[in-house]
Amino acid sequence: MTMNNPTESMSSANMSRTLVAQRDSGGSRLQLFEHVVEGKRELEVVMNGVFIMASYNRVSSEMLTRTALERMRNREDVRVLIGGFGMGFCAGEACRYANVSRVDIVELEPTILAWNRRFFHERNQDCLSDERVHVIVDDFHDYVCKTDNTYDAVAMDIDNGPALLVREGNRRVYSAGFFARVKAHLRPSGIFVIWSCSQEPVLEEAGLEVFSAREVETVVEHYAGREVPYFLYLWFRE
Repeated sequence: MTMNNPTESMSSANMSRTLVAQRDSGGSRLQLFEHVVEGKRELEVVMNGVFIMASYNRVSSEMLTRTALERMRNREDVRVLIGGFGMGFCAGEACRYANVSRVDIVELEPTILAWNRRFFHERNQDCLSDERVHVIVDDFHDYVCKTDNTYDAVAMDIDNGPALLVREGNRRVYSAGFFARVKAHLRPSGIFVIWSCSQEPVLEEAGLEVFSAREVETVVEHYAGREVPYFLYLWFRE
């Protein structure tokens, strides 16, 4: 297994960060940091000391939805479900597609939504103002297990993948049982895509129990003079 902890890409100069905002709630601490990388102002979100998202990781976040939606350009009324909002890059990319009729975003932390409106909106197409976007404040696992809605694309990025969890409880979304739940909500020829900071055998094993076809795409981010690969796992419903 190749592990790409996003925090490891910081140079020593970049470790001097400015705390922009902080929120303590329900035993969790969310922090928003700002620092300058190669002359550019960047933002990072950290929960309980674990890296969640940074503005310099936008390419792989945008690719999370783009890889699925590019395969659906000939469809109409495309419905998208996004698990984990982050800085909104994934949702903002979905909103670029005119054939997308609805984008449901499931985000557990209201603070993340508030920070998107205050700090990130200029970076993510102000996607929360798009009338097609609907925000559901809930746990992604719980939402999938109880909703009756169906989707053409389901994109999941609720932490850094199974090897670097933000919450231990998130481990349950990387199981064959949960993948089967997702598949039940996919329309014919639907796609389930997962962001991971590393190559993960557990994703391969769980997915192959449920789906008959899959692809893995590597997205290379450039940061502070380094190339850092991230991985998108795509699972296809017949």
